[in-house]
Amino acid sequence: GADHPGTLATRHNLAGALWEAGRVEESIEAYQTVLTDYLRVLGADHPGTLATRHNLAGALREAGRVEESIEAYQAVLTDYLRVLGVNHPNTLLCRDNLVSMLHAAGRFDEAVLVYQSILEARLSSAEPDDPDVLDARDNLAWALGRAKRFDEALADYLKLITDYERVMGADDPDTLTARNNYICTLKNSGKIVEAVALYRELLSDVKRALGVDDEFALEITQRLSEWESES
Repeated sequence: GADHPGTLATRHNLAGALWEAGRVEESIEAYQTVLTDYLRVLGADHPGTLATRHNLAGALREAGRVEESIEAYQAVLTDYLRVLGVNHPNTLLCRDNLVSMLHAAGRFDEAVLVYQSILEARLSSAEPDDPDVLDARDNLAWALGRAKRFDEALADYLKLITDYERVMGADDPDTLTARNNYICTLKNSGKIVEAVALYRELLSDVKRALGVDDEFALEITQRLSEWESES
């Protein structure tokens, strides 16, 4: 019958297939229609209902409907937090998707708040040196930089780099990436001469640790060339 959970799940999957086929507006309509029936048949807190709302937000994002997508992500995140908790993978994924949309909309201060909540959630269930915690700190520092809160961002990055070097080692790709993000934030703050000098040091370390033809080394080389011409 039309209201059987298997029928609803199949309609949900069809909406996803339309999205993957590039028929995004049809996908949005299909998600909206099946969501109405999920709510009526299984209720607002059912996993299928929540998943449909999350995917609908993603389809809205794909269609370029940024503000609608942000509103949808914020609403479903509130219910994920209530139903699944702060550390559930679906909650964390929804938060990640929300902050990416906030960045796209230029709403950087709001993105900082979301990244702070992600870090708090990580710390509530993991040790401070856990890679997921370090990654959350990196994301928060980057968001602070995008919000032009440069003093906070740079201070956070210096602490983070110290911890990455202690936990992962100086040549670990995550450590090198954190150094890259620190230097980019430094440059964005207007300290281009200092940034260029540090970038030369980083390029040397990346070539030694990862190889001269590594994609990261090539990316830094290109960016360094651009910065040198600016300075």
